[in-house]
Amino acid sequence: MQLLQTIAVLVLAATTTLAFPNGAPRCKITESIIAAGHKLQQGSLGLVLQLPATYTPGGPAIPITVAAANGSAVSFAGVLAYITPGNIMDSSFTAVPIGTPNVPNAGGIKQHVGKFNGLGAQNLRAQTAAVCTAQNVTNDNAASTITHSQPLTAKTPFTIMWTPPKTNAGQVTVNMVISSASSRSPWQIVPSGQIQSSAGAAAGAAAAGAATPAAPATPANGAAAAAAAAAAATKNKNNAAAATKNNNNNNNKGNSFTGAAANGDAANAAKAAEEKAKQDAEKAKQEAERAKQAAENEAKAKEEKAKEAAKQAEEKAKQAKEAEERAKEQKAREAEEKAKQAKEAAERAKEAEERAKEEKAKQAEEKAKQEAEQAKQAKEAEERAKAEKAAQEARQAEEKAKQAKEAEERAKEQKAREAEEKAKQAKEAAERAKEAEERAKEEKARQEAEKAKQAAEKAKQEEEAKAREEKAKAERKQRR
Repeated sequence: MQLLQTIAVLVLAATTTLAFPNGAPRCKITESIIAAGHKLQQGSLGLVLQLPATYTPGGPAIPITVAAANGSAVSFAGVLAYITPGNIMDSSFTAVPIGTPNVPNAGGIKQHVGKFNGLGAQNLRAQTAAVCTAQNVTNDNAASTITHSQPLTAKTPFTIMWTPPKTNAGQVTVNMVISSASSRSPWQIVPSGQIQSSAGAAAGAAAAGAATPAAPATPANGAAAAAAAAAAATKNKNNAAAATKNNNNNNNKGNSFTGAAANGDAANAAKAAEEKAKQDAEKAKQEAERAKQAAENEAKAKEEKAKEAAKQAEEKAKQAKEAEERAKEQKAREAEEKAKQAKEAAERAKEAEERAKEEKAKQAEEKAKQEAEQAKQAKEAEERAKAEKAAQEARQAEEKAKQAKEAEERAKEQKAREAEEKAKQAKEAAERAKEAEERAKEEKARQEAEKAKQAAEKAKQEEEAKAREEKAKAERKQRR
């Protein structure tokens, strides 16, 4: 049971450390959601971004590097990264509820710009398009938002190449979150960094107080323009008529000094004014017609645009709903898969525990068998040692007896030789004594004979003493 509990704890720790081994299920960084996914609050891995000062729109790729502030090698297993326009960290917007007044980017900046390169070689991938669509994110490129494709075995410093967008986005902010696969500090939102555009601010980032472009013409504006043109034409016509009348009056009032030439000039002037009034009226009429047509075209275009926008909104809502359904299905599948994995892990743990018990019992049985065999061998060895010792002692006793017997025989032989030698010497001494006795006088002979007799007696005693001593030695040696 203890083994089962230990394995269950390890499985839970692994699931908590890296909740999504094949990539983050998000397209934007939201601290509260990540904490819920990891079941642990954000920690501090001491990570910072190392970025170039500028990028060139449509220019070459630049390095985006995440490193430890102290220069150490920090291991990590997962990542979610993207780049947004502006100079504010996206997670500060994602923490604000969508629809919050006076916060245009509440819920997160919608646009992710540029493109990350060489993903496959680093076990990275572009974020799933449906995930970004469901979270109202628009990517410039499929690889504008990236995550890990499998658990990473990466260490800092870690560099990803990023290709800037062709259109100038102005100053941009790098957003990144790292999953460390550590139980102490499992994840960290890396402090954001900014990169300036070599082309300056983006075209849409006009300074405050700049002139606002005039509003496009509407059907009402077109009608007003037509009316103004018609009024101008009427005024010109009236002016021409007044000029003709004045000229006629002048002709009627003419004096003797005003001749036919003057009257002709006045008539020509009146005719020219009338012709000009006609042209102005025609021109005003044409302008009014064009304004009317433009207003109608604009109204029609707006209507078409509104229809198209409504259609797109409907399609987008449909896609969002489908994405939501897919996300729900995916979440359900993931939950089912997790439950299945947990069940399999528990079964494997149980099997491992059973195997451990069987192995332990088998080992205990084997150990008992080995100990019994060792005891048997020890007993046999002890018996062999005893038998060997007894045999050795018997051989030694036999050898000692043999040596004692040989010593005794040698002593007897030596004793016999010595006795024989002494007897010979005694005999010779007796013969000499007899000869001396015969040569000497009777007294002297008797003295010598006595002396010889005493010497023989002494030799006999010495021989007997020596024999006794040899016998005692042999007995002591035999007793040993």
